[in-house]
Formats: sequence, C-alpha cells, structure tokens
Amino acid sequence: MRKNHTKILLYSHDTYGLGHLRRCYNIAKAIVAYNQDVSILIITGSRVAGLFEYPNNVDFVKIPGVVKTGKNQYATQSLNVHFAEVIKIRHKIITSVAKEFKPHIFIVDKEALGLCNELLGALEYLKSIKSKIILGLRDILDSPDVLSEEWRKKKTIETISYYYKQIYIYGRSFFYNTLQGLNLDANLQKLITYVGYMGPIDTPPIQEDTKKSPYYLVTSGGGQDGN
Repeated sequence: MRKNHTKILLYSHDTYGLGHLRRCYNIAKAIVAYNQDVSILIITGSRVAGLFEYPNNVDFVKIPGVVKTGKNQYATQSLNVHFAEVIKIRHKIITSVAKEFKPHIFIVDKEALGLCNELLGALEYLKSIKSKIILGLRDILDSPDVLSEEWRKKKTIETISYYYKQIYIYGRSFFYNTLQGLNLDANLQKLITYVGYMGPIDTPPIQEDTKKSPYYLVTSGGGQDGN
C-alpha cells in the first residue's frame, strides 16, 4: 500500500429499504471516480447489498439485518434471536472492522451513535487514532420540533461535539434549512457543509432557481417506503 493511500469506512444506517445503502454506494462511486488511490468499505445490514455492482477499491461488510416496526422501534430481520442480541453482534462486528481497517475517514449515515448506540465502540477507537469522523444527513429529517426532541433524547448534539469533525448535508441550503430549530452554537455551525443532492455521478448538479414562485418536491421513498 502506498504511503498516501486513503482508507474510508462508510456506515449505512437502517437495513429495510434502499435509500441509506444507495446513498453510501453513490458516495463510494463518486470518491473512486475522483481518486483511485483509495480503499472503501461500506458497513450495511441490507439483504440486497450484494446485488450492487461495486467499482474497484469498494467492498461491503454485511451485519445482521433489522426492520423497523414502528416509530423508533425495530426487530430482527432474519435471525430468531432477541433484538438486543443482534445489536450486540452488530456492535462487535462494527468495532472489529474499525479496528482492523483503521480508516482515515469514517462517514456515518444519519445516526450519530448508530442504531441503538452500536457505533460507540468504533467511534471511541477511531477518535483515539485521530480518524476524521463525518456525519452525513439527508436534507429533510423531520419537523424542527420532532427533530429537536429526538436529538435531545439521543444526546446527538453532545455526541457530534465530542466525536465529529464535520457535518455533510446532502442537499442545498436555499431549498431547506435542515437543522433549523436546534439552536446549534457557533462551533457546531462551523461543522456544517451543504454538499448538494446525492445521485449518479453523471447527474448535473441542482442549481438555485431564480424564480420567486414556490415549488414542491414529492418523493415516495428510496426503497421499501415507496412500495
């Protein structure tokens, strides 16, 4: 391995649909298209992860899957074991991958501590070796009051302040203020970068519309939610 070779670890939150995995997949493809001197691993619980055609230098690690059964409620997807046991297995696999792979960059999808805090071991280790830890967020998460309460319960702001170096928002600030209502301090505001909408690497970027009339975007979901 060359001295400047970069290793990147991506964590795909959730395992039910395709949205989270596809976003990580598109990020990996874009990085490899820009720079071949990388190795990228995607951690995912998706059953269909193996159906994607990965470019050179990109691979994935499958962890046991879960399904969402209600608001903030999950169950095991395939294994006939308790959900808590599956989370322990996922936590151990993720931590082990982080320690063996030793990524220079760790990009976390949506949940700062992962599902049921399963990223805690990996975050502790990667912080100790000074990996750059990045939180990636889709542009619309929830209404400001719901998001504020959810982040308060999960101690998300404290987690970001302690572990994370940057927050990438996959959208445009002129379209939607993703973290409105959270009253983030100046230090956290400095971490935020709107990087544009994710899609195939040959898709033209969305530019700010100069029209003053409002417009609406409706989608049916990236995976199971759209069925």
